[in-house]
Amino acid sequence: MPESFASHLGISFWFPLFVVAVLEGLAVYTWRFRQEPGARAFVWLQACKSVWLLGLLVGFFSAAPASLAWSMNARSLVSLLTLFFSFRFTAEMSGCERELPRWVNGLMGGVVGAYWLLILINQWNGWLWKLEWTASAAQIALGPASWVPVAAGYAMSAFIAVLCILWLMRSSGLRRRQAALILVAFLLSWFGHMLTRLFGMTLLTSLPLLFLLSSTVMAWAFHRWRIYGIVPLAQEVVVKTMIDGLMVVDDSENIVALNPTARALFPPRAVTEGAPFQAAFAAWPALAEFTAQSGAAAAEASRQVEGSARFYRVTTTPLRTALGQRLGRVLIFKDVTLERQQQERIVEQQKALSTMTERQRLGRELHDGPGQIWSFITMQIQSARNQLMKRNLAQAEERLERLAEVVREVHFGMRESITGLQTGVSGEQGLLQALEEQLRWYREHCDLEAELEVRCAWQAGLLSPGAEAQALRIVQEALANVRKSAQASRVRIAIRREAEALDICVEDNGCGFDAAQLSAQSGHHGLRIMRERAEEIKARLEVESEAGMGTRVRLRIPVAALESAPAKAL
Repeated sequence: MPESFASHLGISFWFPLFVVAVLEGLAVYTWRFRQEPGARAFVWLQACKSVWLLGLLVGFFSAAPASLAWSMNARSLVSLLTLFFSFRFTAEMSGCERELPRWVNGLMGGVVGAYWLLILINQWNGWLWKLEWTASAAQIALGPASWVPVAAGYAMSAFIAVLCILWLMRSSGLRRRQAALILVAFLLSWFGHMLTRLFGMTLLTSLPLLFLLSSTVMAWAFHRWRIYGIVPLAQEVVVKTMIDGLMVVDDSENIVALNPTARALFPPRAVTEGAPFQAAFAAWPALAEFTAQSGAAAAEASRQVEGSARFYRVTTTPLRTALGQRLGRVLIFKDVTLERQQQERIVEQQKALSTMTERQRLGRELHDGPGQIWSFITMQIQSARNQLMKRNLAQAEERLERLAEVVREVHFGMRESITGLQTGVSGEQGLLQALEEQLRWYREHCDLEAELEVRCAWQAGLLSPGAEAQALRIVQEALANVRKSAQASRVRIAIRREAEALDICVEDNGCGFDAAQLSAQSGHHGLRIMRERAEEIKARLEVESEAGMGTRVRLRIPVAALESAPAKAL
């Protein structure tokens, strides 16, 4: 385009200044969103373009040597830097920044740094350019190394174009349109340079217009999808409408954002954006453990909301950049009131079911023991009465003596049952202590040598509370059978650990019995109840006995490996 024609259009001086003003306006507006990916690179890119155009204006309208030197230095300094920020903008917008090796950023920055070093020493060696004097004025003459920045620029441009094409191929929908626009914007600036080299046009004629078009397209691609992008919009809608409360706290312990649910958890205007996090746990003291120093990750806390108690599970997650820099954290408040209520109902139902089951077992035990004994007592009384009416005093006395013996047995059995029911496993009294207390009662009341032998390292929590309770009842039933039927003088409870099972063995030196024959007979509610209890805790019950060789009742209970819990040997 001839210079006279350009001057006629009025674009030789005022139009580049207008473009510079537009570019700076775009930069200032975009700086407000500098936390968004690509925003900072876009701002610096517009600054480089503005310096480039100002350098062209100075060099085009001033023939003074100092102006020419400043123009050439300014354009040289920002030429590759413009490409560097174009690369950064494209990499951040496309998300490829996290995938590219670090040496790529280092290489791009190294090329710019090396070129700046050449510019710095150019005034002494003139490798890039130098001033030459003619009869009328000074002019710029290219040096022998002037091709170096041109080649580096084309290489960087080709890499950016490939990056845009890859982004375009990998994306879809709105993101693909964004990638296409940024590729077009980059090619527009590149097209301006090609025009000057292919058609001999001056940079001041083509570059301002193409800079304006490319920056406008870039700004549209950035702000259009930043504000109306489907993913950010969806995230914003989810955050605003989510049932859980959300609070974002920055690294300076200031509250950055609150969604409506989280705002409703605090008194009006007590906790707002920009307030320190201390205001949150001043209004809700349970949050004090979620300070940056405490490092707590999750906890449950109650809160009075609209006059009723609500329970919340509070979790905190750190916010970090791709390079690991900590920016803050996000707190999620999940209302678990309904879950707690359901858990309480389930516990109550389990308690009711357990109580009903125990009542049924107790009923069978009473039927097997005292229930049948009362019938026997009634029969003995009737028989003694008949013998008295017949004046058979000796036989009547025999019946009454037998009756007294049975009553003593019933009385002792009832005391044994009451003691067994009173002996239980609680948080303060573990299984070992309960077993020792039960054996102490037998030593004191039955003239029976009873001992507890622990052959493994015992630790708290080895068995669940339910397993401990059922194991205790099984051992109590086995001890009762020893007292009633074994005619033993000694009983021992041995506990040992075998792999992932706990073995509890009740062994006596009594008369023994035929275990196979006993299992085949019906009506023995005690053994059946013991097996039912064992099945409830997924344990295995084994009864080993021979006539004259004593009896062994072995209970094998599966346990979980508790590697983190310290073992406590007895």
